[in-house]
Amino acid sequence: MPKSGPISLQPNMKRFGYFLLCLFCKYLSTEAATFRTRPEPSTNVKLGETVIINCSFDGLTSESSTIWQKDGNLIFLKTVANAGVDTARFSIVSTPDGHYDLKITSAKVEDGGKYTCSLFGTGAAHTTLTVLVPPGNPVINSNNNAQSTENQIVTLNCSSAGGNPAPSIVWYIDNVAITSEITYQAASIRGGTTYSVLRRTLVYTDHNKQFKCRVTNGANQNSPKEASHAVLVQFIPRVSLGQYKPLVVIEKSNVQLKCGITANPDVNSIHWYQDGQAKIGNTARQITFEPVGKVNAGAYTCEAGNKIGKSNDTVVLQVQYPPKVTVVKRKIINESQNIEITCNVDANPSPHTTKWSQVNSTSFVQTSNILRMTNLKRNQAGTYTCSATNRLTPSGGQQVDRVGTGSTEVVVQYPPGRASIGVTSAFLIGQAIVLTCTMGDPGVPAAELYWRQVGDSRIIGTGQQYRKDQAELSDNGEFECTPKNILGAGPASRIVVEVREQPSFLEPNLKPKESVELTRQSFSLLCRARGKPRPLIRWIHDSVYIDRMENYADFYRIDTSVQAIDIHSENVSSTLRFTGNSRMNNGLKVEDKGQYTCHVTSSLITQPLTKSLELTIQYQPIINDTLQRVAANMNDTATLTCRAKAVPKATFEWQKGGRKINSGGRYSIVPTVSGDTFLSVLKIMQAAVNDFGEYKCHATNAIGRTTINIDLTAKTTPDEPQELAVEGKTWESIELKWKPGFNGGYPQRFHIYFWDSKGTFRKIEDIAGSSHNVTELTPGSTYTFKIFARNAVGDGKYSANLTSTTTGLKLPVVEKTEFDKKNGVIRYRVSDSNVCIKIEKLVHGQTEWTMEVKCAAPVLNDNEYKMEDASQVMDVRLFICLQRRMDVCGQPSTAIKINASVMSKDVSDETIIIVAAVCGGIVLSLIVIVTVLCFRRRRKQKKGYEQESGSGSGSGRHTAGNSTVNSVSSTVPRSNNTASMPNNNQIRSSYDNPALQDHDQDHDSVDFDDPASGGVYSHQQKNYLNNKLYLNGGLPNGGGGGGGGDWNHYDNSMVHYDEDNRRNIMDEQEMNRRNRQYLTEPPYISYQDLKKPKPDLQIGLNGIKNDSLKPGNESGYSTPDPTKPKKVIYEVIV
Repeated sequence: MPKSGPISLQPNMKRFGYFLLCLFCKYLSTEAATFRTRPEPSTNVKLGETVIINCSFDGLTSESSTIWQKDGNLIFLKTVANAGVDTARFSIVSTPDGHYDLKITSAKVEDGGKYTCSLFGTGAAHTTLTVLVPPGNPVINSNNNAQSTENQIVTLNCSSAGGNPAPSIVWYIDNVAITSEITYQAASIRGGTTYSVLRRTLVYTDHNKQFKCRVTNGANQNSPKEASHAVLVQFIPRVSLGQYKPLVVIEKSNVQLKCGITANPDVNSIHWYQDGQAKIGNTARQITFEPVGKVNAGAYTCEAGNKIGKSNDTVVLQVQYPPKVTVVKRKIINESQNIEITCNVDANPSPHTTKWSQVNSTSFVQTSNILRMTNLKRNQAGTYTCSATNRLTPSGGQQVDRVGTGSTEVVVQYPPGRASIGVTSAFLIGQAIVLTCTMGDPGVPAAELYWRQVGDSRIIGTGQQYRKDQAELSDNGEFECTPKNILGAGPASRIVVEVREQPSFLEPNLKPKESVELTRQSFSLLCRARGKPRPLIRWIHDSVYIDRMENYADFYRIDTSVQAIDIHSENVSSTLRFTGNSRMNNGLKVEDKGQYTCHVTSSLITQPLTKSLELTIQYQPIINDTLQRVAANMNDTATLTCRAKAVPKATFEWQKGGRKINSGGRYSIVPTVSGDTFLSVLKIMQAAVNDFGEYKCHATNAIGRTTINIDLTAKTTPDEPQELAVEGKTWESIELKWKPGFNGGYPQRFHIYFWDSKGTFRKIEDIAGSSHNVTELTPGSTYTFKIFARNAVGDGKYSANLTSTTTGLKLPVVEKTEFDKKNGVIRYRVSDSNVCIKIEKLVHGQTEWTMEVKCAAPVLNDNEYKMEDASQVMDVRLFICLQRRMDVCGQPSTAIKINASVMSKDVSDETIIIVAAVCGGIVLSLIVIVTVLCFRRRRKQKKGYEQESGSGSGSGRHTAGNSTVNSVSSTVPRSNNTASMPNNNQIRSSYDNPALQDHDQDHDSVDFDDPASGGVYSHQQKNYLNNKLYLNGGLPNGGGGGGGGDWNHYDNSMVHYDEDNRRNIMDEQEMNRRNRQYLTEPPYISYQDLKKPKPDLQIGLNGIKNDSLKPGNESGYSTPDPTKPKKVIYEVIV
């Protein structure tokens, strides 16, 4: 039979020896492994729970032989259990990475022991497994009983059976651990009994204390087991009268002397003694004083006894109390007399301070128990207080200073002062008149107040107030109040009483209703009211104050008159007259109908008085809001509407061709009424040819008759809109409004076409209303608008053109711009981060500015931009543009160049020589030409004077010899001052050659001043003379006009170029094509007053750079201005 327990080994040692020999040989053929994880030296597991003992190796192979042993006996070889091992609870947890763990489930007590994990050739690792079993419930045995007395030794024995390992036992008294006089004995066998013995010398404080033993081991660390025993001790009484000796209390407090007694057995006698004298009959444990007084002070003793013996305790009771002050209550004295008052004080302890002070005065203090004052004044009257202070020190409390006081009133007699009546002196009729009189100083004794009305010696009242229940107008006047006492009268006070009357209406007045005809003239309404103060009357028409209406004086006049009534009140009459410059013959208007309210206000009322009249204006029908053109298709239902306003009621009659139309058949007439508006709708079903034409709508009432003609036509396109106008505009928008025309019988929508001065067209389509705001425009630009309507039939005609200019927008320039050419860095400063910066550059060898950055978002203050390649950049300029409209920019700011390299480094010597040679040839040629022309001009000038006497500067030409050089301008400058501009006849009359006067007015010309031209041809002003194209160096801004007019006023601000597009002034091919048409004569160049050629004059295809483009320069052919420099006019025939 196998041995009992988790492991039972067979004693066949021979077979086991062979087995071990095989393992050893196998070990020798394999490489040794090493421990990775060893079991902990000790391992705990609770009874019935699962434990895994970890053991792992590095280098473990399938050939390695691992072993688990318990107490030296083999239990596992690799994962194979030895015979007798309870494999239901014991198993090996192995993993390919070298784990060889022992797992034990449902642990039993006998599973405890020494476990060894080993590998042949590597060594062994050990752990001691303890199966934790909680200890049994402890039991306390003691020789203590109810008869034990203090100082007796008792024994308490605590025992606990079972538990693995043996538990620890700790003693406690009321949860306070005991560490002395304890003997501990652990169980000698597993599961045996463990003992702990406490020997205790009893003291009286052990009585009824709980002595506990607490038993724990590893199995119940968090839930220890306890047993307790209540110790009983008999002892003589312990008596205590508290901790304070003596006991100091404050008078009038509630005091209880408690005799604290602790005894076992309980006391059988209690006795009290005061100052050694027994207090017979008092056997309670306390004496109470409610409240305590001075008589209760003394020494108190409490004595208590039981069968064990007697004891007592004594305390001295001291009673402290604050000062008690006694003084005379009142002292009456006349002014200038002497006074002396004594202050009597009783206190325990005695006061350390006694003084006199005056109530409401900080300056008067006497440190003495006697108050002394001489030559008393009235201002020294008042209440005087004697204050005595001592310090109370109660046991167990805060020491406190207590003050005892006693006051006496010092009365100084003197006459009263001046009286004063309150400012409330205005009353309404019927209200009570209440006047209040006060005295600055009532005197002593207090004076009485007497009332009378000035002018009457009778006393009408006494006291501080005078009252009359019903105020009357006759009460207006002065009232007087006089103070008097036994010493005389004080100065009197007077007040003027005003009795007011609330406003009220007087008759005759407005009627509730009134009806008048529209033809009534000089109509008026009257409102009357009375009151005091004078009431204010205003007139309201349908909730609107008439005197606040715009231009109300053109329609109304308000007359107001005032009369006295009942002496003190006023009668106000207000007449509203329907008259004014905007009324024909001071007659009424339909709009005069409605409610008229007489609005009366006064400072006496919070809500105005009102009286209203409903005015009805009777008038013959007024037809409005009626379409005078109605459209319909054949066989459709035509609807004609006639709407009229009338009072009284209006009736309608429809006619066509003098024939009355009645409802019935194809005709339907439906009337409706809304207030004073009457509507008649005529419907014609299945309209035929004969139904088209003119209809008459007659509206009739008792006052008269009104007729309107309505034309029924076939449906067609809408009429053109009327009254196109500008409602408002900004720098980027223009708001348009218009009056829709006849819609042609269908709903119509509107379409806007507009273009700018450059001819750029835009359109806005499908607009439902009669106004529209055109946006995304540019500042200071002129736009032309026209509008047409479209319906289901088609498009109507355009409206008349409307031209308008957006407002200007001034953007700031970029600040502190610098161009560091050497490093290619642009620096600038911006004071607004809501804009963006456009950067343009001018590259060497080019005349066009090119874009570097379209819109760079800046930061506030200093900014920096790095160019990729700045070697060929001559200049840079910066613009401030709007972020949301990057096409809207301010004026450019050209950067100041720093670290700029000399451009000659980029130009070859050969190029410099060629340029110098060409320039020298040009200068030499110009000198020769000027010399020849000057000579010819002197000869022709002489001949011109003989042929034409009296011709001078006013003719707008200069002659030289027998020939005349005409003043020619490439374009006629535009100016706001049209009087100073020459017309075509003036220009033509200045020509000397009649053939030049008949030049083709339809020839194209270049308007260099018009920004819309962009420097290309336009069809605006023609100045081709004698079939030749002249490019005048003195352009219009340079004063190149003729006809004797003064063109120096021309505004240079009109000359600008599109910097974004950089258009050429002329397209080269187009200019050559046109010039070839006029090559009938050889080209020539004319000069006037040439002194020195201007090196900066350039006439080319890419632009014009010349000082003559500035305003104020004189023309090359106009009368010379001696105060201005002469300009050269180049007339080039290509």
